[in-house]
Amino acid sequence: MGITGLWSLLEPVKEDIFLSECKGQRIAVDLSTWILQCALITNDSFARSAKSFLKHRGIFFRAINVSKLGINLVFVIDGPDAPPRKGKLSRQLFFLESQQYKKLLTAMGFLVVEAKGEAEKMCAELNQQKLVDGVLTCDGDALVYGAQVVYKGMFTDKKELRAAKYTMEKVNSILHMGHKDLVAFALLSKGDVSDGVNSVGEKTFLELFKEFERNGVQDILERLKSWGSNPELNELEKRMSEADRMPKKTHCSQCGHEGRKNLHCSSGCPVCETDIGCHSSLQASDKLVGTRVEHLLCPCIYCAAQREVKSHKHELKIRRLALEQNEDFPQCEVINEFLIPQNTLPELSQVHMNRPNFADIYSIVREKLHFSPGQTAEYLIPWIIKIALNGILPNVDVEPVQIIKICTENFETCYRVKWAKLADFDELSEDTGDAYEFNVALSLFESKYPDLSRQFKLQNSSSKKKRKSEQDRDSKQPKITEMFKVSKEVSGIQQASYRAAKP
Repeated sequence: MGITGLWSLLEPVKEDIFLSECKGQRIAVDLSTWILQCALITNDSFARSAKSFLKHRGIFFRAINVSKLGINLVFVIDGPDAPPRKGKLSRQLFFLESQQYKKLLTAMGFLVVEAKGEAEKMCAELNQQKLVDGVLTCDGDALVYGAQVVYKGMFTDKKELRAAKYTMEKVNSILHMGHKDLVAFALLSKGDVSDGVNSVGEKTFLELFKEFERNGVQDILERLKSWGSNPELNELEKRMSEADRMPKKTHCSQCGHEGRKNLHCSSGCPVCETDIGCHSSLQASDKLVGTRVEHLLCPCIYCAAQREVKSHKHELKIRRLALEQNEDFPQCEVINEFLIPQNTLPELSQVHMNRPNFADIYSIVREKLHFSPGQTAEYLIPWIIKIALNGILPNVDVEPVQIIKICTENFETCYRVKWAKLADFDELSEDTGDAYEFNVALSLFESKYPDLSRQFKLQNSSSKKKRKSEQDRDSKQPKITEMFKVSKEVSGIQQASYRAAKP
């Protein structure tokens, strides 16, 4: 799903972040967006099996790469009764397809929940109830459904995952908009739930929003609901129609009052209260309305109607377009879709990862990705250890055997560590030896194993001193040898001199 122009409307509150900044958080993921994104790299010429391979591969590695940053992922899939998407695969078929990805993610230990309708609606409800700290998606509907923190998209920058962050706190403080204001925008702009109003986009909505602020409208949504029967707006529309049918008489270009300029120059202007000439145009100034000099504005019926309508100019125009397009605007079912919760949410104690089922993972990965158990273990074992170090995976003890060296990976300082084998986890894999070796971020490892890190640094420091001492000794050795040579030469000269001087 998507709402046309929403991201442009929210551009002032956008914040680019590294996903690693979300370490320790629980984040809900709209799985349908991942499925659709992985499907974009395929085309109609691909066989169904090839498309399935690419989708499974994309979801498998995305789940690994995001969760190993220390983020507890909760996946939400669309229910079979979700509103139909225009021009998309039927909801029933999409729901059935989602089940195979649910099977993979559940085997990996992730919590996967099914929404009654839209997945983003349930993601937003999870966020509202503080069961998760944010929502990772590509559509802005989560904010319109009431989410407080949304991470849009996911892209790689210098081998680090980044996303655009949007918060309702900033929407309130910078744009002065609330949840209902975003729902009003969704009603007026085209989306998959609402047809919107023709020719209304983010710029037109901002003009309308500012006009509402000037006119003291507190609840925009209630104002839209009243459009079909609002007596004030009906009266303004009627007066404007009457004024439009009435021929506009000539007005002075100098003062803006009824009459020709040359007539005012010779006979004066009754509104300006002059006998000869008239004042400069006062009607053009908006500051005059509601002030002591308001009586100097042109009192003719046409100008009076124009002034009265001007403060509601955008509202009257959009209202007319909306009611011409749909006399029942705004549709109550669309408003209820965005405002009324409908999902049964899990308990907070259930929102966590479970122990992965390696037998199921190997079976699915062998069937869908054609990986051998050994290949699967190469990806899963480092992932298991890293998420265990980050505290995401409960009841899993990992044991480092030895720090081999300090190195760099993806511009980050790491330890190359040898880990004890997780016999209960990879017993189905091919023989991987008695231990594993892979890199772990230095800061993460030191926070978990400070004693081992300290011991490695001491040993490393002692080794460096020893090597330096040996290098110094080796560098001095040639000098000492040279000294012995010189000493022998001197001794030989002395002996020769002694023998020559002897009688």
